[in-house]
Amino acid sequence: MTCQVCIKPNEWDSCLAGTGISTVFCSRDFSALYCPAPQLFVYRKGPHAAAFVFNRAQDTVSGLHYGGVITNCLDGDFCSGAAGALTEYLRGQGVSRYQIRNHPFLNTVKVGELLKEEPFVFIGLARPEEELVSAITKQHRRCIRRAQESGLDVIYTGDARYLKAFYGLYKTHQEQKGLQPKDHAFFDRMAGVLKDRLVMAVVRDADKVLAVSLLLQDAGDVFMTYGGMSEEGYGRYAKHLMISDMIAQFKSKGFSRLVLGTGNNGKDPVYDFKKGFTDKECSVRTYGVR
Repeated sequence: MTCQVCIKPNEWDSCLAGTGISTVFCSRDFSALYCPAPQLFVYRKGPHAAAFVFNRAQDTVSGLHYGGVITNCLDGDFCSGAAGALTEYLRGQGVSRYQIRNHPFLNTVKVGELLKEEPFVFIGLARPEEELVSAITKQHRRCIRRAQESGLDVIYTGDARYLKAFYGLYKTHQEQKGLQPKDHAFFDRMAGVLKDRLVMAVVRDADKVLAVSLLLQDAGDVFMTYGGMSEEGYGRYAKHLMISDMIAQFKSKGFSRLVLGTGNNGKDPVYDFKKGFTDKECSVRTYGVR
C-alpha cells in the first residue's frame, strides 16, 4: 500500500500512471483553471488505486467539481483503506473540515458522512429515441416546435468567433444578475486546456447568435458548463431547442449521458427548466466533515 500527494505539475501524470483514471476532473491543467494550487492524493494497493483532487484553504479542504475520490476498484476492504488513508492524511495536515462532491457516474470512495444531496438532472442517451422524446414535458415540446418554426438552428463548433459571442452573452447575463463574471482569459485558457474535449453548441437565426453553451466531453458523457443567451433567445426558446438538439446529436454519436446539472438552489426554476427534459429523478451527493 502506498500514498502519494502531488503538488508539482510535472509530477501529476506520474502519480496517476497505470491507474486507468483518465477523467478530465482528475487533470492537473483543468483543476488549475479553478484553483491556483490544486493537490492530488493517490492511494494504491497493487493494481488498485483511488485519486482525489482538492483545494486547501487553511484547515478546510474542498474537492473540485464532480471529482470525488475516484477509484478503479470498489472492493470494500480497498475502499475502507483508501478512505482511512485520506482521512489520516488530512488529519495530519491539520485539516478539520472537508467536503467532497462525488462524481455522479464514475466509481468513487465515500469519505466522511453525507453532507448534502442535490437534485441533479441528466439524460440517459441509451434510451430509445421515442422514450427520450416522450420524457420531455408537453410545454417544453411546444417551445421546441416554436423555436424550429421561427427558423432557429443549432450548430456545434470550436470556432473562436463563437467563444467571443458566448462571452458577450455570458457577461451580460452575469452582470444583470449582480454576479461577477469570469474574465475572457479564463475561457481562453479553458479552450486551450480542453482542446477537442470542449465544443460549443450555438443557436442561430441566420448569422445572428442567440445562445451559446460550452460543452465538456468526458468519458462518454457530455456536461453543459457555462452558457449565455440573449433576451431574444429567451423569447424564442433558443435553449429549449439547443437541449433538444443535443439529445439527438450526442445520442447519434454514441455518448452515454447528457448532463444538465443542478439548479442554483435546490429545486428552483433553473432546476425545473432542466427537469422538463426528462422523467427521471436523480441526485448528486457530497460527503465529508463539517
